[in-house]
Amino acid sequence: MQRLVFFGKGGIGKTTIASNIAVLFARGGKRVLQIGCDPKHDSAYKHVAQATVRTVMDEFVRKGNHLERRDIAKLVVKGRTGVSCLEIGGPVPGRGCAGRAVSMVLRYINEDDTLFGAFDVVIFDVLGDIVCGGFASPIRGPEAVDVYMVVSAEFMSIYAANNIARGIRNLSDGGGARLAGLVVNLKNSFSETEMARSFARRIGTRVVGVVPGDHKVVLAEIHGKTAVEMYPRSEAARACRELFGGLDGLGAGDRVIPTPLEDRELKAMYLRHLKSLKNGRPRRAV
Repeated sequence: MQRLVFFGKGGIGKTTIASNIAVLFARGGKRVLQIGCDPKHDSAYKHVAQATVRTVMDEFVRKGNHLERRDIAKLVVKGRTGVSCLEIGGPVPGRGCAGRAVSMVLRYINEDDTLFGAFDVVIFDVLGDIVCGGFASPIRGPEAVDVYMVVSAEFMSIYAANNIARGIRNLSDGGGARLAGLVVNLKNSFSETEMARSFARRIGTRVVGVVPGDHKVVLAEIHGKTAVEMYPRSEAARACRELFGGLDGLGAGDRVIPTPLEDRELKAMYLRHLKSLKNGRPRRAV
């Protein structure tokens, strides 16, 4: 089973990218499961109607804070795209922990091959502002996992990515999770790519794909679809196909244990980049 984790700051576009990649895997004949690990439980939206989705947390509460493997298996919904979906969901506000449900699902996956053994690819769409407890579960354990961090040039996006890099390094002794690269989701200009490349170089990885800002992504999402389905000739769809080609052809040397920056180093690097933009001379990564 191939495991991919898309981490990223809230609102950075990781669900959009994960969903497009999931569709491309399915079109290539892979049996794909996309697991939404965000309390907003909106990861499955582009594959299935939201009304058909019951979350793990909803079922956990309904069952009196107890779930068995077969209960979780019943929550997997096959989408019209060919991608199957499972949403973790969130607790009642002020009570419980969604990370606990993430840990529980991962435990069941690892303990029982019959539960998710029918899938060739499992994609985790993970809230990346926090890398603690259950939300770090997809990168815990000895299983091989490819981690992709979705970023823009926004400081808090890079800051969150650096924290994720810390999480991977801290868990590297007992885990098989490795950083496979950064995906840049452009918001404004090409200078964002240069910022991301500089950061990637500093932590020991690379940019594996750049997805341009494209209004057709928004139009597709309004209709509950992915860009690769609804606008296959769009710039965003083209970029997703190129990214997919990179993900499918990773070499062993592309999976790394990152070297995260200290906060002061990160801030200094970011300020140098801003200064170069102000002076009209964007710093190019080497």
